Amino acid sequence: WTKALLFLVCLVPFSALCLRALQGHLGPNPVETLQHGTGDWTLRFLIFTLAISPLRKILKLPDLIRFRRPLGLFAFFYALLHVLTWIVLLSFFDLQTMVDDVVKRPFITVGMATFAILLAFGYSINILTMLALVLAIGVVVDDAIVVLENIHRHREHIDPDPRSAASIGSSGTT
Repeated sequence: WTKALLFLVCLVPFSALCLRALQGHLGPNPVETLQHGTGDWTLRFLIFTLAISPLRKILKLPDLIRFRRPLGLFAFFYALLHVLTWIVLLSFFDLQTMVDDVVKRPFITVGMATFAILLAFGYSINILTMLALVLAIGVVVDDAIVVLENIHRHREHIDPDPRSAASIGSSGTT
């Protein structure tokens, strides 16, 4: 019964995103909210999955290992949603748009390469570790770019003061 409970708990973020989408509560840029939400949950589930082995040793609970695979599969589920959001909602299946996006944003290249490796070699802890590192780097780079764009936009259109722009520009990223 614990695996069934874990399954239901792991679906909570997906259900919450779906509910917010149906209610129209995804904010001014719903596609970006979906993209970031699925990406953030991918990273969280990767961290949960990678934490199982050390936790079972520290807590002396060897049975925790049975939760690693379901958590890893949910990490893959959220990664797949993240990629599909990009392909369907941001690129509209347009191959040229996707290629341009990959060339323009290096973190997408890294994320796509990692996702391709995940699909090509199957699902193992080594691939999971690589995926976690690459996705973490991608999220950090993505957030840094968003903050810089917000700061630049604020300085250009609202207030040229760098401190004010930095404060307001960085507050929009979570």
